[in-house]
Amino acid sequence: MEKWEPARDFMQTMGGMRHLRWNEMLRDVSDREFGFLMMIRRYQRMHPQVPGIYVSELAQKMHVTKSGASKMLRNLEQRGLVVREVDESDRRSTFVSLTQNGQTVCEQQHARWCALMERVAGQVGHERFRAALAGMREITEVMEREMNAGAETETTEEETRCGQF
Repeated sequence: MEKWEPARDFMQTMGGMRHLRWNEMLRDVSDREFGFLMMIRRYQRMHPQVPGIYVSELAQKMHVTKSGASKMLRNLEQRGLVVREVDESDRRSTFVSLTQNGQTVCEQQHARWCALMERVAGQVGHERFRAALAGMREITEVMEREMNAGAETETTEEETRCGQF
């Protein structure tokens, strides 16, 4: 019986998820563009009292540089999916919000995503799907705690036992 290596199995599983053809599921936008649109949409829903999300805050939430966010937004703006507006109280800051077309694209893509997840859950079984997601959340929380605990200076027993990926 082969020895189970959690590190290898985890990396292989995550690699499989990463290599899925996400862009083929989407229409008219890339997965990265969809991420930007959905972040803007989510922010607008959570903060209806403001005209949109600041570009700098969007960049931070999307883990990109401000110039990277501006480049993405310029592309989305040229396609009529977002609009930028200078903050009148601080002319150095810019809000970005969805246009009606951007809202429509978000709704269509979100519906496609939900339908895909429903089909997957149906094939796996809804209870097994829920259990797998709960397990993934737990693994993520534990990994985050371990990563935040800081790197040890000495080699741990786990590192010594770890085989090759």
